[in-house]
Amino acid sequence: MIKAIIFDWFGVCTEEFSKRLVRGLSKEIKSKNAILKSYGKYELDFTLSKISSGNVLKNMFRDLKVNKSINDYLYIFNKTSKIRSEIFQLAKKLRTKYKTAILSDNFDEMTRTIRRNINLKNYFDIVLFSNEIGLVKRKDRIYRVIIKKLNCKPNECIFIDDKKENIRRAGKLGMNGVLFRNVRQVKKYWLNLALNQNVYKGHS
Repeated sequence: MIKAIIFDWFGVCTEEFSKRLVRGLSKEIKSKNAILKSYGKYELDFTLSKISSGNVLKNMFRDLKVNKSINDYLYIFNKTSKIRSEIFQLAKKLRTKYKTAILSDNFDEMTRTIRRNINLKNYFDIVLFSNEIGLVKRKDRIYRVIIKKLNCKPNECIFIDDKKENIRRAGKLGMNGVLFRNVRQVKKYWLNLALNQNVYKGHS
């Protein structure tokens, strides 16, 4: 029996951060791949709160030979992208029958903005941000932690994420995964679940 629903933040509740980063830097750096490659060098430490957004930008500008003030681009990290309101309403509705949670690789400036602007307690019972707990989704431990906090067994949880590697890792621990493509797909999934009372691992 399913008891808990876990949502990713970037790519599910809102736009994927990498898209926002590419868009914000596109005037100075034309190559999307170059931006993502440079950011990828610092992403782990960034989402573990070991490096600030200012230092991420400073390092990226050095890598990419951009001669601009980082202060003009810090807004990329400080402002949330438009949330997917339908996902939040779905979470609120599901919360009447299930425990709901957020599990996100995130960073200090963004989580402060999120908590300041959104009352997450209205939608989610548990919120785990990587920068606040020192764990990331590329390691198993963060999934074990949220399962324990939800007081559920792995097979009693559904994890919705937009990255296949995260779904696979959660699945290896026995969790049920939904690979997010769009809001319509997720709504259809819940309708089928309600009708069939069944869940399939790795559902996409």
